[in-house]
Amino acid sequence: MDEENFSVPEKLTGKLLVYMNTKRDIAMRIRNEVISASAGTGKTYQLVNRYLKLLAAGVKPETIVAMTFTRNAAGEIFDRIISRISLMIKKPEVMKSPEFIASGIPQMTEEELQSTLRRLLLSLHLLPIGTLDSFFVRIIKTFSFEFGLSGDFEIIDEALVEQAKRKVFRSILWNIEYADKEVRGEFVEEFKKATFGKEEKRLTEILDGFVKEYHYRYLCAPEPDKWGKADMIWPDGSEVLSCKINPAEESDKLLALLESKKLSDKQRDKFNEFIETARTFRPESYFDFDSAFNKNLFRILPELEKGGAQLTVGAKIDLTDDECECLLKLARHIMKCQISAQLHKTEGIYGLIRRYEEFYNQMIRQGGKLTFADIPFILSPDVGMGENHYALSEISSGAEDRLYIDYRLDSRFDHWLIDEFQDTSYPQWRIINNLIDEIVQDDSGGRSFFYVGDIKQAIYGWREGEASLFNSIYDVYREYTEIELKHLSKSFRSSREVIGTVNEVFSNLNSIEELPLTVRARWAWEEHKSKEKNKDGSPAFGGYASLL
Repeated sequence: MDEENFSVPEKLTGKLLVYMNTKRDIAMRIRNEVISASAGTGKTYQLVNRYLKLLAAGVKPETIVAMTFTRNAAGEIFDRIISRISLMIKKPEVMKSPEFIASGIPQMTEEELQSTLRRLLLSLHLLPIGTLDSFFVRIIKTFSFEFGLSGDFEIIDEALVEQAKRKVFRSILWNIEYADKEVRGEFVEEFKKATFGKEEKRLTEILDGFVKEYHYRYLCAPEPDKWGKADMIWPDGSEVLSCKINPAEESDKLLALLESKKLSDKQRDKFNEFIETARTFRPESYFDFDSAFNKNLFRILPELEKGGAQLTVGAKIDLTDDECECLLKLARHIMKCQISAQLHKTEGIYGLIRRYEEFYNQMIRQGGKLTFADIPFILSPDVGMGENHYALSEISSGAEDRLYIDYRLDSRFDHWLIDEFQDTSYPQWRIINNLIDEIVQDDSGGRSFFYVGDIKQAIYGWREGEASLFNSIYDVYREYTEIELKHLSKSFRSSREVIGTVNEVFSNLNSIEELPLTVRARWAWEEHKSKEKNKDGSPAFGGYASLL
């Protein structure tokens, strides 16, 4: 019902004002909130509760953004909202249950529930409940003029993306075949670099593999000085790359030192095999990092630096300081060659992907076809923009247009709810960052930000999902606004036998020496619990788990 045309009998006006003030007070008490919830603890349930709490507070549903990462999950959120309201209409006694009261959702009358349900259903075309990708597409279509796009552009699906890639590959190879010698030579050089150390003849297949793995990364970082440049990785210099030794001299020196050492024939053979490998090792050479000798040697590099180390070759062997020095220099020589080869290869990959991107942009994007992967870079022009960014420099809003777009969007939405937040990428966050900032800085109390997820369940790393955003965004916002962090660790999905085994395994990870120190330092396991009873009241036992 349109609020402007809504009227009430005079004798009910007082009651209505009290009701509206109560609703406003409830809305004022809805705080910014973060929920870290493990598997089976009810992440989606918490988000639906939040949505219902906003509706009960009188918030217009079209001003509530509820986002997740898959269409199925978005559909589940909407279905649960509708199902919960329908259940409350059908069985109002559920609102008296301890579980419902604990959720903080205000009590609603049957008339209020019916009115809320009616408004939801009549506003389906306006409700921003869906995936982040679909929300971003909606922005582009709404502001297509500001992004320099014609009204007939389309978002192509994965099948059409593959067809487009094949078309681009054919065009690249055709143009290279009939290009002048200089262009042809550049392409061949780039390909040699990208496949450094290998003879490759399956050109299209190799290009396809590079595109799948590196195209998105190129869009994130299109500047050439970020690809294969040692000073970008080690701005203060690398001890390994700066080492200069004569591997033949060091090999002869180590052989002389080991000549009088008491070793078994097998142990001596292992040392000799390593020494001969190191003597002639080059960037294009192969090194077997999986052999027991090589694994054990590279594992004790810090000890070799100090001298007096022990190397396991079947049994532990005490090394003199001179032997440690020779082994360390040869190991670093091998590392230097391996790193140099990878840097060289990375430069070649950049050249190939850059060339692919030039053709792709001209043939596909300029023809009015975009992919979901393009969207974050169009909406957030400061991500991935550089002087050599061929792909999206012409399809993006300027700073002034972007401020106008953000202003328009900010005026539409008052509450943001994001599920599975651990899978958000930096480009995606950059799109909504300004909007969320406005929400959390609003001191009126009528706006809020809510996200829920579990960094242990991050699965979108292949799409540049960045699990560290989950905690870092909370850390930033709590510095200047009230935002509450909750942890949920009681599983309603698994029995105590399964949960007990999970606790036993993961509570001890920070004591496993094989794991990197940085990983162990970040690991903080909270004891998980299982439900005690099923819905029918029976004990929630069952299942079997065993450690092998």
